[in-house]
Amino acid sequence: MASLPDSMRSREDNKPAVALGTQRHGGLTPIRALYPGPGGNPVTRTFRDRFVVGRASDCDICLPSDGVSRRHCEIFHDGNDWWVRDLDSSNGTFVDGRQTSQARLGKDTCLEFFAGGPVVRLQLDSSRITGLAPHTLPPDTPSPPSADTPVHAAPRHLVLGLAVMALLLIGAIGVIVMQHQKQNNDEDLARQMFEETKALELELARLRRELAPPPDHPLPEAITRADERLQQMKTRYTNLAEERELIGSHRSKQDLLIFRIARVFGEYDLAIPDSFVAEVKRYIREWQQSERLAKAVARISEDGHARTVAGALRRHGLPPQFIYLAVQESNFRTDAIGPRTRHGIAKGMWQFIPSTAERYGLKTGPDKNQRRFDPRDERFDFEKSTQAAADYLSFLFTTEAQASGLLVMSAYNWGEGNVARTLGRFSNDPDQYNFWRLIQSQRIPDETYGYVLRIYAAAVIGEDPALFGFAFKNPLAGL
Repeated sequence: MASLPDSMRSREDNKPAVALGTQRHGGLTPIRALYPGPGGNPVTRTFRDRFVVGRASDCDICLPSDGVSRRHCEIFHDGNDWWVRDLDSSNGTFVDGRQTSQARLGKDTCLEFFAGGPVVRLQLDSSRITGLAPHTLPPDTPSPPSADTPVHAAPRHLVLGLAVMALLLIGAIGVIVMQHQKQNNDEDLARQMFEETKALELELARLRRELAPPPDHPLPEAITRADERLQQMKTRYTNLAEERELIGSHRSKQDLLIFRIARVFGEYDLAIPDSFVAEVKRYIREWQQSERLAKAVARISEDGHARTVAGALRRHGLPPQFIYLAVQESNFRTDAIGPRTRHGIAKGMWQFIPSTAERYGLKTGPDKNQRRFDPRDERFDFEKSTQAAADYLSFLFTTEAQASGLLVMSAYNWGEGNVARTLGRFSNDPDQYNFWRLIQSQRIPDETYGYVLRIYAAAVIGEDPALFGFAFKNPLAGL
């Protein structure tokens, strides 16, 4: 049996796979696949040995979509279990919503290849496979999810169970707090509080995506209660970090705001290097030297725009400070039009390229390839594009970004596949992914580095504009 290197072992099970040519079928359950065939009609096939999924016509499962690489991933077995391995694809391979380089398959698994794209559903037992990703199915087949609906929607009893689990997890955090308080070890307590709180935040964000109720429908009460408790835990962590001066008693008020915004975006502030604080201040000075931020905040404050954006972001479990991403993208202009690129022309306040806009339910209109305004293009629609942006940011937040706001920004600018591959060189454990590791990789483009730092600096300024010499008020105050 040939072992795989440690870097290629699944997080779920470190059991190595056998060589791909092995023909051991005793006790191995065949795997059935349902995927979109020509014209979007569902195709069902049963496999008993290794097969490849990709865009190329010679792949065992051919998905002729631009977001799918020519040879995207392979499914193979070790004589006992089935596995999926990404083949250095452009956009990554997602197993039930989570990106992976290699993972063991369960009894019922959904493979995705980019947000809103085709889905291959795999089953190991003999029951009928149902539910296909956004493609047309025959009349007697259950309707596939829309662009705003998760592919692998959880039954209501499972959703409620997850919500209850989240509440129990918060209770467990309280026990941890009490234990550490008895030990009087503030730094250990702060780290564990942060890690447990972030784990819960990520789980709740995934739960929201599973439910994906329409914007005008309330979230289940269990999630609302869990979110309230989550905010209480964040407050307790903030009080611990600031009142016990764990970040240092020598810090200025500006420094404290920089650390606070790190917590807002899901970063462990006690691990922030001083060099990053200095860089944020450099980008704050950049904002101070132009009127760009002040003009953008004036647009944010018009006609309740701040409330709409903050509401959409919070509904997806995201901090409202992501509003400054739209400032960096377009100066918060709904009529913004970007340059022509190989991915198409980005348009609107959130600068969606056509393919991403369409994946998240926006109509792009007949002029999508022209650098001109088109009222039929919903990327120019403030409310619809904001809902789509919140949905996309939520997707990034719950996958490789692992609830790191700065990695979400990096992925929004550079692409989630690029971020995941770069971080994967450091660790196979996504729980260890953070922006500091991305910087240390020395592979992040200068454009993405500046993009993240400008958004971060704008968010810091927005918390207390007067402290940095700006005349406008905090646009998110009271929301």
